[in-house]
Amino acid sequence: MIKINSQEWKFVGLVWLIIVFLTFLPTIIGVITTPSDSVFLGRQGINGGDLPVYYSNIEQAKEGHFLFKNLYTSEPHPRFIFDPFWLGVGILAKVFSLSAFLAFQLSKFLLIPIFLIVSYYLLAFFFKDETRRKVCFIFLIFASGLGGLYFASYSSQFSKTGDVFVFSEMEMSHLPLDVFTADVFTFFSIYNSPHFLASLTLIVLIFLLSLLAFESYKLIYSLGAGCSALFLFQFHPYHLPTIFGVLGIFILLFILKEKKLNLNYLKHYFILLVFSLPPIFYYILTIQKFWIRRAHFLQFATPIPSLPIVFVSYGFLIIFALIGIFSILKKKEKNKQDIFLVSWTLTSFLLIYSPLPFQRRLAEGLQVALAILTTFGLFYLRNWLEEKPIFQKYFKEIFSNKIFLTYLFFILFFFSSFLMIINDLSLYLKHYYRMYLTKEAQEAMFWLRKNTKEESIVLSSFETGNLIPAFSLRQVYLGHGHQTVQLRKKLVEAEQFFQNSNDDEKLTFLKDNQIDYLFFGPEEKKEIRFNPEEKSYLKKVFSNNEVAVFKTDY
Repeated sequence: MIKINSQEWKFVGLVWLIIVFLTFLPTIIGVITTPSDSVFLGRQGINGGDLPVYYSNIEQAKEGHFLFKNLYTSEPHPRFIFDPFWLGVGILAKVFSLSAFLAFQLSKFLLIPIFLIVSYYLLAFFFKDETRRKVCFIFLIFASGLGGLYFASYSSQFSKTGDVFVFSEMEMSHLPLDVFTADVFTFFSIYNSPHFLASLTLIVLIFLLSLLAFESYKLIYSLGAGCSALFLFQFHPYHLPTIFGVLGIFILLFILKEKKLNLNYLKHYFILLVFSLPPIFYYILTIQKFWIRRAHFLQFATPIPSLPIVFVSYGFLIIFALIGIFSILKKKEKNKQDIFLVSWTLTSFLLIYSPLPFQRRLAEGLQVALAILTTFGLFYLRNWLEEKPIFQKYFKEIFSNKIFLTYLFFILFFFSSFLMIINDLSLYLKHYYRMYLTKEAQEAMFWLRKNTKEESIVLSSFETGNLIPAFSLRQVYLGHGHQTVQLRKKLVEAEQFFQNSNDDEKLTFLKDNQIDYLFFGPEEKKEIRFNPEEKSYLKKVFSNNEVAVFKTDY
């Protein structure tokens, strides 16, 4: 039975306070420093294009919709997207009359303590010693790799111009995971989005309940793991290979070690599979039935960087984790925890380099295993060094200094996350335009929501199209890298429309794509080479000092 004393819970509470401070400080500063003519979006330098998608789901739930539509593509389709997580956040927003922004932040705040409790229970299963639990908890929550050093050198080119750093899709494909993939490292998941935090919590909970079931089988553990898997796979189906891969490899290795079959292990695995079938069938059915779901899945590629970049991404976590694995291999008798850790790490590394298109997504949770192995490695290394006279003479006092150890941890493990926070603060304090929406643009989007039909399709630039669904709840022709079907084709066609002088071709484009409205704001004015007011097939139906909305007439 897992026992955790009151002092440990106080320690968890202290970590919670630190996380809340680091997570919400930039957002609070962003709100406080918002220009008077703008609205703060809550975007960060990473994953900023996905945030409006989350807002659009929350707003759809507030409107009373149980199923969502993909508002980021223009093809007609019914409501078929069932996402229990964002549905829950939307219901929270509706009950308490919150904006999508506030509901997003509140859900993040509420999920943090749940994750901390679940993860600390997992560590208590692996470590009986209180000190090791606390050390491992710090690594699990705050540790990342050395990508921050790359980030610092890359972003230094902006210092002379006073600009700030924002990742483009091209740059992201070559950067370390700890500075551009929000769901790979724990702190980044907490900091970036509540749905990443929820998925990581569920992964940890499934593994914790599975380990408890393997330790002393009780049906309640299997049912709890099954319910967690049911919820997880319905909004993050790509974690299915991780859960079943890790547990499958563990069961196989344990059978080989014990040279006998444990039916309780297989029973647990089977129950987990049964609970996972509904979301599996749901995704198979929707992929087969709805073309836009199939197209979205096909273009949802998140390839893992090259192996050297991955090693940079995890940095010293990999080094100390390897020492931890070495310490496990040296044991004469390996217990369930040892085998499970090796299974988790091995399976995760195999999956991120598998032929699956969403490789980066399969890295979520790997840091938890590496943090536990790192703790094994650190204490093994400490015990080994304490036997060396040179260590006792010159280094023992230094490595007993908590201030020095804190500084060392910051440089070796937390520097990347720290730079992400500083980058966002820079974006907000310098009022980078992508972090805000002007009130006049927001007014035009609200007008679309109140004065147009629900099935209306809006044409705009890509940047504006990324925001329109979050405020207007109307479909856009293009606006998201993955959600917009045939994005490359649509980018070319939209550019041709804005820059082409041939009215017949413009009319054909509008008709073929059933576009109902043209959103004409600052971004569109940069691209367009004609005056919409001079076109007979475009009728102005809304305008303010910054934005005009035109209804198509063809």
